[in-house]
Amino acid sequence: MYSSPGCHLCDEAWATLLALQSELGYSLDNVDITNDPELERSFRPEIPVVTLDGAKLFKYRVDAGRLRAALNSRKPR
Repeated sequence: MYSSPGCHLCDEAWATLLALQSELGYSLDNVDITNDPELERSFRPEIPVVTLDGAKLFKYRVDAGRLRAALNSRKPR
């Protein structure tokens, strides 16, 4: 997740991701965009931005149902 300190939407998204992590079994990284001018330019207007396999999955808010579907669709059958 790309985020910035003091961002309430980022805090909410991170809490949602943490709450679903044990159920859905994924790893998490929280990238502070304020330490990188390129990330700042790319993501500031949309933070928090959640990516999966390098593709943007969510911006602003995390939808638990869509996250489940996205993770289930990438698991081998």
